[in-house]
Amino acid sequence: VVNVSMDKETLEPDGKWPDTAKTKVQYYDGVFKTEVYNEKREPVDIKEWLIKGAQVASLIECTGIWFAGGKFGIGFKVVQSQVLYKPQDSFGYCAIEMSDSDGEDSDARASFGNFGLVWGQGKGWNFAPYAKLTVDAIAAWEDFSKNLNDLSGLDVSLDQNGGFEFFTDPDKLNNFISMLEIQKGHAGNRFNYEALSGDELRNQIPGIGSKVVGATFSQLDGHINPLRFLRALRRAVKVLGGQIKSNASVKKITSNKDGGFSLILANGSVTSSEKVILCAGLGAIKLADQLAFKTNIRPERGELLITEKLGDQLPFISSTIRQVDEGGIQIGGTHADVGMDDNETLDIMVDLARHAVEIYPALSNVRVLRAWGALRVMSPDGYPVYAQSEEYPGAYLITCHSGVTLASLHASILSDWIENNVRAPNLEAFNENRF
Repeated sequence: VVNVSMDKETLEPDGKWPDTAKTKVQYYDGVFKTEVYNEKREPVDIKEWLIKGAQVASLIECTGIWFAGGKFGIGFKVVQSQVLYKPQDSFGYCAIEMSDSDGEDSDARASFGNFGLVWGQGKGWNFAPYAKLTVDAIAAWEDFSKNLNDLSGLDVSLDQNGGFEFFTDPDKLNNFISMLEIQKGHAGNRFNYEALSGDELRNQIPGIGSKVVGATFSQLDGHINPLRFLRALRRAVKVLGGQIKSNASVKKITSNKDGGFSLILANGSVTSSEKVILCAGLGAIKLADQLAFKTNIRPERGELLITEKLGDQLPFISSTIRQVDEGGIQIGGTHADVGMDDNETLDIMVDLARHAVEIYPALSNVRVLRAWGALRVMSPDGYPVYAQSEEYPGAYLITCHSGVTLASLHASILSDWIENNVRAPNLEAFNENRF
């Protein structure tokens, strides 16, 4: 009835491949008789949902035992199936946007490797202005997401139902709680959290590992689909009349005598602009001093594991383990000062997998499909820099980590700051003069 993967030499089960079984989908008189439902238990078209790669739970019925030529067999039919995961064979939009490429494949672009968190825990605990900026950004995300969805036609899958920070070391847990208490003092009643013991966690979330000694939880924390978010931002820029020029690597910026700036591109062409906003991530390292900025931007490598897509929903999100809306799980949270090296490393991959299984042992049965390293964009103290050049008026430097969390403000108040209008926020605390 069930075919088991066997070692060819020992003929013993080896577990190399999933067990399989054959059954029949009922079809006669030109009609499928098997009922198929989606995750919401709604009836769906079997031709569209029961496809290759789908993960289903099925009710099967034995149709009888047959005998022929000294052999016998057992027949089964599928009475009803619920599709838990359906491969996305059609996006409903063009996912290929060739003209939006902003560099070579080998370029270090943090926007292609971020974790997609909209997160507050631990941010600004020792820098009050950043703690306040973070809670402002988180509060603005719901309206920002709706506006972005309307402009781009893409749902970035914002989920702000709260997130955990898990700990297997009691000293680290206590230290983090102390940090959150300081952060709470900075942000007032706009930031709060809950500390839970390991036993309390296991009562709330069955399946949490025995090595977890506790966690903190904040209702403010959440996440999005990061790559869809990037695509939505690009579309929104175009809808609002902006232009995105691809293959336009800037090699030199000069100040014009009559005002404005000239940008010399790698292909030798020159373009001019009244203002220059340098927000090129790690690309700003080579350009910042040309505009008399002194911030020492540095890379920091983080590494990720990506699992197969799962039909079951992970019962939590954390800053190191999260499930995107398409079903795959991301595991990350590492930090390494290795310059511009974004290669993944085996020992870190092992540590990430171990961490995930310690937190949620059920993940031990999940297959890892991909692993990669990506470079964060860091200032000397790790906090954002919003600076205007004193030597070259009209030139601005914007650089930060946590670009997803802060995006809701970057898309609103930063334009007021650049235009210096009556709504301009006071960002003096983030000037590079603090270095």
